[in-house]
Amino acid sequence: MKIYNTLTREKAELSPMTPGRVSMYVCGITSYAPSHIGHARAYVSFDVVYRWLCRRYQVTFVRNFTDVDDKIIRAANARGEDPRDLSERYIAMFHEDMGRLGCKSPNHEPKVTEHIRPIIALIEEILAKGHGYVVDGDVYFDVASFPAYGKLSGRSIEDLLAGARVEVDERKKSPNDFALWKSAKPGEPSWESPWGKGRPGWHIECSAMSKEYLGTTFDIHCGGKDLVFPHHENEIAQTCAASGDSVMAHVWMHNGFVNLLPESCPSCKAELPAEGELSACPSCGRPFSEEELKMSKSRNNFFPIREVLERHEPEALRMFLLSSHYRSPIAFSETRLDEAERRVEKTYETLERLGAFVSSHPRTNGAGFAEVFGFDPRQRFRDAMDDDFNTAVALAESGELLKLANDLLHGSERTSYELLDGDRSRLLAEIAEAVWDQGDVLGLFRETPAEFLDRKKSARASSLDLTPEQIEQLIAERAAARVNKDFARADEIRKELDARGIVIKDGKGATTWEPKT
Repeated sequence: MKIYNTLTREKAELSPMTPGRVSMYVCGITSYAPSHIGHARAYVSFDVVYRWLCRRYQVTFVRNFTDVDDKIIRAANARGEDPRDLSERYIAMFHEDMGRLGCKSPNHEPKVTEHIRPIIALIEEILAKGHGYVVDGDVYFDVASFPAYGKLSGRSIEDLLAGARVEVDERKKSPNDFALWKSAKPGEPSWESPWGKGRPGWHIECSAMSKEYLGTTFDIHCGGKDLVFPHHENEIAQTCAASGDSVMAHVWMHNGFVNLLPESCPSCKAELPAEGELSACPSCGRPFSEEELKMSKSRNNFFPIREVLERHEPEALRMFLLSSHYRSPIAFSETRLDEAERRVEKTYETLERLGAFVSSHPRTNGAGFAEVFGFDPRQRFRDAMDDDFNTAVALAESGELLKLANDLLHGSERTSYELLDGDRSRLLAEIAEAVWDQGDVLGLFRETPAEFLDRKKSARASSLDLTPEQIEQLIAERAAARVNKDFARADEIRKELDARGIVIKDGKGATTWEPKT
């Protein structure tokens, strides 16, 4: 299993610190607003990483909540709400969103407000080793005291001084120094500390909580690409300064952004299309920066997860997010979400037909899938997942199996040689087992085909002037007319249903229906 490591800038075999065990930390949300599609990209991506790791290792998975922060305080003040109440509300919404997206729960979900004591203890260690200083109740990390600073982002301290966006504070030794502890302000949440009442800085939280649950050094640290600097760079500095070790996490994984085109070009002001993948303005040629394209709450250009799930199936959103490699950017697109929705539905339809065939045709003994088709139905998927969790390729391989299943069900050039029903049943059973297993890795196909398709059918029918029960009654009446050779009445019912948006399909032993799409 090879993973791309931001720290080394190369792919390498995963080599856990403890054989058979993997420790994994994912930076969680700051709970001050609804979670958006950018968050979904990160947590769906790392959910798949967790699922795949669990196939081979015993995994300890930690994902935190920042439940006290400047943004939370500002949002609470604007609403006249207690910061803790606001934070808890958005944490509950996050859990609901993750549940709908099929993300597994971590082993531990620590909150900052529940870990003040270990945070203070870590700050004391940093101060004791000469890597921090106190100014009027505030505690800062002394970046110049840590020579390895910048190794994750690949920038020198001089570069960071020139280009980093930092708060101007003349009390700091250097503009790059960052807060470990912030002294209390009136009306803000605060805790007692050796430096007076206050609250933690942002970066120290993850250092303290990862240490609490995984130790000072662990296997994998995950987060969005925008966290490489300053957040993860600062985490490394804090943890290693306190421990004296040179490594915090052996592997650093970062997901790419969900991109959204601005309404107009920042330079020429030309109007841009509502969706699509553009790297530059088509009018003036000015390239867009990653920051300009990134979906984020701070720029107010984001779609809350729950808002998108009002229009789309959770599995469609999940499939859309997994259709690109986790490190690549992905352009938010209603068109691509619609395509993912159709693909999910087609998959369930194929799985339903496949299951029906296998259950009604006893399997015969004979050559297995690999012997007949020349490849293992699972190996290509495994290879894709072992190559830095390449879900785009893994999904494509799963799709190829579904195409082959349809070929076996309906006949094609690929399956034109003589196959008895028992042979097809045996091969289709292997495909079904592989696809369901692959869906479990990707967090897809979580319902039975009947549950999913009936729910979709009912949802579409609800927009019509017929209930599913009325439709079934008309289909039964049509079937009776056909038995009685009243074909005129049967055709009349078919036309009536068609005019009211219902397509009926006559199959072996049964008639099915679906709303027109």
